[in-house]
Amino acid sequence: MFSALTSSLLLFPSITAFLLILRRIVQSLRPSESHHGVPRPPVIPDWVPFLGSALSMTRGDSFWRDTAAQYGPVFRARVMGETRIFVTTTPVINYVYKNSSNFDFFFFRKFITATVFGMSMDNSFHPAVDAQLFPGHHRAMQPGAIAGTITRYADLLELMLPARLEALGPDEEVDLADFAFDLIYTASSKAFFSSSFPSAATKAPFVAFDQAFPLLNLGKLPSFAKKPAEKARETMLSLVEEWWDSVTSEERETLAPALMAMVEVAEAEAWPKRDVAALLLGDLWALEANAPNGAIWAIAEILRHPHILPSLRSEIDTAISRLDPPHLSTLLHLPQSQLVLILAELNACFQETLRLYTDSFSLRVVQKDCVLPPGLCAGGIGAERGLALKHDDQVVCVSRPNAVSPESEWGVDAPKWDHTRFLDGRAKGVMNPFGGGVSMCEGRHFASAEILTFIASFITLADVTVTNDTLTPDAQRIGLGMLQPKGTFKVRIASRSI
Repeated sequence: MFSALTSSLLLFPSITAFLLILRRIVQSLRPSESHHGVPRPPVIPDWVPFLGSALSMTRGDSFWRDTAAQYGPVFRARVMGETRIFVTTTPVINYVYKNSSNFDFFFFRKFITATVFGMSMDNSFHPAVDAQLFPGHHRAMQPGAIAGTITRYADLLELMLPARLEALGPDEEVDLADFAFDLIYTASSKAFFSSSFPSAATKAPFVAFDQAFPLLNLGKLPSFAKKPAEKARETMLSLVEEWWDSVTSEERETLAPALMAMVEVAEAEAWPKRDVAALLLGDLWALEANAPNGAIWAIAEILRHPHILPSLRSEIDTAISRLDPPHLSTLLHLPQSQLVLILAELNACFQETLRLYTDSFSLRVVQKDCVLPPGLCAGGIGAERGLALKHDDQVVCVSRPNAVSPESEWGVDAPKWDHTRFLDGRAKGVMNPFGGGVSMCEGRHFASAEILTFIASFITLADVTVTNDTLTPDAQRIGLGMLQPKGTFKVRIASRSI
């Protein structure tokens, strides 16, 4: 009996491999699907049920390039139990963005407010969300509305950065990513959520929640597999709710207008405190999951190209000399619209960082059957009659390939960081680092000012020696905005005389 059991166990891998190969062959032989005589987007074959193409996607840019070359710019892929349509070229993406009435974004925004951030599903889809909460939040994130929040951020950064530099030992080695994230997280969270926000106590739990985000976002993942992620969310919700209970009326006055826009709707509808905490957690994630990484990548690339530092510092010094009063503090408190003009070279570094290190998916749900025009589907089976999309199809706009592919308008050096690419109108390609259409990131104005002021103050106040650089993008995390850094970027930092 033992011998028979052993033989069966030894056969199991062979049988499994045979079944997977057979499944792949069946997929390849399956005829193309059509709808009313118009072909549907092709389904790319995969090896493992449920996982589908998930592991292949972690190949990064090469996956999108190779798949589009073989199947065309629009294709379907099975990923973690769900089948979605991926569109990968600028013309198709723009078509989706412009037809917002048939390609709905707000369903996903409401859905993840519940499934990821923990709001009750009923209140996530409450009529007041579309009628009041979303429009109010959008208005409150416009440049004029966030001026006070940017000022508070600059005030905090102006105090914190010199103090942190002074506290470092002469030969102390730190990780640039940790150093920068701690500063930006603290300054931005207190600027948005008031000085009472427990930045130090929430930083580590926030990082854990951020790491759990992809799991919470997988609708078909079995509930038992989500338990650790849900625990991380529960920790953050409890911390945010506890803080919110302690907020005074005076502190409410200093909250970012976007937060108050949501809170006022929630309180008017008598939603529970846990739902308020979920709304606040959503904005905290939007604030901290991307911008700090943008600053980290920009500074890392500047330090990898040290020959540009003198020019950047000269630009900053020149800009300061023309201000009244001529101090770094005056520069840090300028609105984003002025910063990008007087710090053109620094902004070019920032824009190039966005181009190279952003990987954003924009999701839509098809509201009624439609056909993608054949002129947009060149290179695939839809080139003659277009491609048929059905009601409830989920469409994912993948804009990164258009920004980093050597075959794109950006040219053969597109995969490389080049700080001159955005100078003097030389940028020649298309990129959507903040998404597009109705889903364009509402926080882009604050994020731009936040990152530019941090880089300007850091390279002005700090002399940096790189001791070890193994920093690379985390290939496991795709489609969520700025690529997260993986590895280390060890540096020695000293205060710079100015």
